[in-house]
Parts: sequence; structure tokens; C-alpha cells
Amino acid sequence: MMSSLLPLLVAVPLLTAGALVVLGDRPRAQAAVLLGVLAASTASGVALAVHFRDGGALAHGVGLWPVGVAIPFVADMFSALMLIVTGLLSLTCTGFALASGLAASRYYAPLLLVLTAGVNGALLTGDLFNLFVFVEVMLLPSYGLFILAGRGRGRIAQVAGARLYVTINLLTSTIFLGGVGFVYGTAGTVNIAELAGLAREDGAVAISAAVCLFALGIKAAVVPVHGWLARAYPSTSPAITALFSGLHTKVAIYAIYRIYAVLFEGEARYLWVGVAVFCATMALGVLGAVGEGTSRSILAFHMVSQIGYILLGVALFTELGLTAGIFYLLHHMIVKASLFLSTGAVEVRYGTDRLGSFSGVLRREPLVAAAFFVAALSLAGIPPFSGFVAKLSLIAASVESGQVAAVVVMILVSLVTLLSMLKIWSGMFWGAPRGRDAAVSPAGQDDTAAPGHDTLAPGHDTLASGHDDAPASGPAPSTGDPGSAHAAGDADPGPAVPRDGRLPGARRRRGVPGRGRSPRGGRARRARHPPGARHAGPGPGRRAAAGSLRHGGRGAPRPHALHRGGDRLMTWLSWPFRLLGFAAWYAGQLVTSNASVIADNLTPGQNSTPGIARMETRCRSELEVTLLAALITLTPGTLTMGTEVVGRRRTRVLYVHGLYSPDADRLRADLGEMERRMLRAVRRKGVAS
Repeated sequence: MMSSLLPLLVAVPLLTAGALVVLGDRPRAQAAVLLGVLAASTASGVALAVHFRDGGALAHGVGLWPVGVAIPFVADMFSALMLIVTGLLSLTCTGFALASGLAASRYYAPLLLVLTAGVNGALLTGDLFNLFVFVEVMLLPSYGLFILAGRGRGRIAQVAGARLYVTINLLTSTIFLGGVGFVYGTAGTVNIAELAGLAREDGAVAISAAVCLFALGIKAAVVPVHGWLARAYPSTSPAITALFSGLHTKVAIYAIYRIYAVLFEGEARYLWVGVAVFCATMALGVLGAVGEGTSRSILAFHMVSQIGYILLGVALFTELGLTAGIFYLLHHMIVKASLFLSTGAVEVRYGTDRLGSFSGVLRREPLVAAAFFVAALSLAGIPPFSGFVAKLSLIAASVESGQVAAVVVMILVSLVTLLSMLKIWSGMFWGAPRGRDAAVSPAGQDDTAAPGHDTLAPGHDTLASGHDDAPASGPAPSTGDPGSAHAAGDADPGPAVPRDGRLPGARRRRGVPGRGRSPRGGRARRARHPPGARHAGPGPGRRAAAGSLRHGGRGAPRPHALHRGGDRLMTWLSWPFRLLGFAAWYAGQLVTSNASVIADNLTPGQNSTPGIARMETRCRSELEVTLLAALITLTPGTLTMGTEVVGRRRTRVLYVHGLYSPDADRLRADLGEMERRMLRAVRRKGVAS
């Protein structure tokens, strides 16, 4: 009974796609139907996996026609696992597309459903010709998705990437169809079950099957025909790149496993060719990533490299090798999609994925950074993640087969992979917020040290509360605060902006400084910027400055619009991670401070430099200032001696005794860093200003 339901995995997505086209432009209805069909497809894969838990297979011919006429559908545990993972990837990428606005197009859902039908058909088909048909069903909507998602990325990049993608896939389809014809001409059938072992016995069938494998190798981006993937995939949107990385190349790899295992039955005469080619794929793919400057280009080249790992399992063709290769295939589909989506979330938010354009995403988006970090370590094969298990299994299988050279290549490539992941981490996630990330937050306002609210250090006496009416002039002194504008690397700070966000010479307006409206409901007049002045904060003129920085100026790629409410969801989800991150940082401070005190006690002479500093805080409540005072007192070497509230804004001031700070400014800078991290951790919106 279950076997007769296999064709529904193709028919239902196709029919639903047609119904959505007739339905018209109704985004919510299309999204609900799309998610429902994808969830049902994933659930079907789970049901098949449960059915095959003790082994076995299912087969069904459409219309109950005889073999050779009916379209055969065959399922086993391998195909069931692929159905589960491809369904989960489609659901995840669709969620990303909904959040980034890509799925708002009326054609996205129908195209993705047709693509799903093609993927399911390719995973379940039982003959080579229908494999070609379902691959074409996959490709046709992919062309539309590629163009649909490429809008806004620049005409040259869009056209070049789409042209390369279409050309390569048309070439692949032509070669594969020719190979299928050769197989039919030499063997008299294209049914995979009837072809079992024929390539091992008949040289003509072996050559014909080799043509099919060559075409699938192009589609899987195996060296030396790998360059198209690294150039085409980054030219579309992050959601489509992640989707294609888990579907198109992996279906080709799945077909390579099927064809070689059934037609050649692991013929040992040809295995050395596969080992050599796949080791070259590992090495050249990872070396190609070395010279790239964008995150998606680096990940695309590493995708080529990891394909070499996956296909090495079929080249070894032992029980352990095949198991390790299939496990690596499933692992890589999930991990690579996670990497593309995590860096894609940063690209959608900040408008570029070029390394060095900004940094400090870890402090702004710890949840996204954590997703990238875990996936990157797994890709590099660091324990205890799945990549370590997959690579260790492949190494054990290679040692078992006597392929010592493959072991050396895998280890060296893993090291270079780790370096590439660290390159993305340091160029995008690590460090103090600067560039686009430091200047503009999702709401158009800085979330870290708030250079527009307090360009000077919180404890500088020149900004004492109660003197807010005096405009600041001259360059602001450096504070050493990583979250400030000066710590971000600005050598020329330009005209300073006072605490209320007003430029020098601007008239004071009633109401909240830096806001667009006064308490009386009127709109505050924007201050004029002096010629050549740079606006450093969210005061008057914030919208123009934020828009320019957000989109990188004229000619820069414009990011997709984020889903409404996505920023609020991100801040709530990241709050526990910010708390854990601050706890880990403070634990490190405790260890360092205790070590300093112990070293001072064990070293002869006077090594301490005691002093007292007055520190103006940015705490908004008594609870926050009490927590800050407690943390300072708990830290060895510092002691909160007293507090007071001054000025009309009721600024809370702490008097702190420091034991090892060379001067008051240094002590205030260190305490300001602790305060910034604490406020970012305890406030659910993460605003430390």
C-alpha cells in the first residue's frame, strides 16, 4: 500500500504549484500552502525511514504498466534519508526567504514546489531516462529562482552568474542524455535494476555509464570542471545559494553513488581514478578559497572541496567507506546550508558579505554568530561535531583500503579549511563593531557604545552632568572603548558631537535630543551639518546618515527588506546568549584579576598603582547601577567607594578605587568596557547606551 503512494511525492508538489499560479498574488496563502507541502514531503521521508528501519525497499510502477513502459519509483533507506534532509533544507531556506522578503514574489512558491517535485522524483526514480527527466524538472524552476533572487545584485553579476549557470546545466543535460542513449544502445534497457553488474562485465556498457558519470561529475562540480559553481552560486541571493547547495549538487552525488554501486558493483579497476580525482577536488577547492574576499565565494570553493570528501566514499567502495561517504553527504547538506544562511543573514542585514567591510557582528547578533561558529567547526572536522565523526570515518576507511595519500590530503585540507573559517570569523564576526555594523543597527540606531550619545568616555569630567547646554568643541579624546567610534579605527574623528546629538552651532530644541518629534507633537527641525563634517550619532540628520551607511553609499548593493518584527525576535532570541557571553567574559576578568593580585603579593616591592576615579554611568535604574557596583567590587583590585545622582538627567556616578590602573582615564576606560558589556547583556534589547 505504501509503495503506491510514492508517486504522490512528485504529483502533489506539481499540482499544488499549478494551483498557486491560478491563485494569484496572495503571499500569506502561498506561504502557508508552500510550508504545508514541504512539511508533508519531509514527513513522508520520515515515514519511509521508519518503514525501512529493518532494511528492505519499495517499488511501484505508475499506472501498473509493465517494466520498461511504466515510470518506476523505488525507495529505500538512502532515498528516505535524502528526502528528510532535502525537505528540512527547503523548509529552512523558505523561512529565510520569507524573512528576507524574497518569498514575497508570487512566483517563488510555485517555482520552489516544481523544484521539490523534481528533487523527489530524482531521488525515487528507478531508471536512467526518468532520472534525466526529473533533473530537467529540477533545472527549469531553478533558472527562474536564480533570476528572481538575483534582482538588485547588479546587472553584470546577475547576468554573468545566470548565463554561466544555465550554460553549464544545459551542457550537463546534453551529455547525460547522450550517455543514457549509449547505455540503452549497448545494454537494451535503462532500468537501473536490470543494469546491475553489466558495466563490470561489458566494456561498452562501462564506457556508456562513464559518460553519464562524467555528466553528473560536472553537475557535482568535481575537478577539473568545478569553476562554474564558485562563480555562479554567489551571484544569486543567500537563500537560493543555500537551497541549491543542498539540492542540486547533492542529487548529482546521490546519482553517482547509485549508478556506480549498481552498474559497476564497485569494480576495483576503476577505483584509483576516483581516489585521484576526488583528492584533487579536495585540494584545489580549498586552495581556491584562499584568494577570495567575500564569505559566499569562500564557502562556494569549500563546497567544491567537501564534495571531494563525499565522493571519496564511493571511490573506496568498502562497507565503512560507503557508510562514511553517505554520512558525510547528509552532514554536509546541513552544515553548508547553515554556513550560507548565517553569513547570508549578515549580508541581508548589512548589504554586503565582503570581508573587512565591517566587523563585530558577534556583539550585535550572537545567535547568528553562534550558528556560524558551530557549523564552521563542524565543517573543519573539530570534535565533538558531526564533521569530526564523518572525517574520522573516512580516514579509517582510507587506512583500511591502504589509501595513505588520501589520509594525508584529508588532514591537510581540514587544516586549511579551519584557517578559511577563521578568516570569515575574524573578518566579519570578531572584533569591535565598525564600518556599517558599528554605524547602523537594524533599527537605524547604534546598539553598542552609542557614539552619538556619548562620544567621550562616560567618566570624563568634561562631560559632567548638569552642563549639557554647553556645546562640545574640538576633537573628542580617545577612550579605548571598543564600542566607541574611535576604537573602530577612525584616525580623524571630525567635529565632535555632544551628548544630546547636536552638532556645534545647532539650536537647542525642546524634547528628547536626537528624536524626530518634540513632546508637543511637532517635528523638530533638522540641524545643518557644517561643510565636511561627519555625523557621528543618531541626532538630527540621523535618517540620511543611516540610509547612506546602511546601503554603503551610491552604487553599493541594497540589502533586502527584513521581515517586520524580525529585529525584535532576534533581540529576544539572542538575549540568553548575551547573558552567557557576559558571564564567560566576567569569569575571565576574575581569573586575570586574581592572577594580578597573587603576582603582586608574591613579588617583592611595590607593584600597585592605587587611585580613585569618578565614573559617570549610563545606567537607567537603581538596579543596573547596583549590579554594576557589585560587579566592580567583586573584581579583585577594584572597589566601589560611593555613588551619587547628579544633574537634571539624574546621571548616576560611581567613585571607584583601583589598585592596578596607571591613571584615572585608564581605570574609567576599563570600567566603561565592563559597563557596556553588562548593559548589553542584561537589557533584552541589547542597547548599551
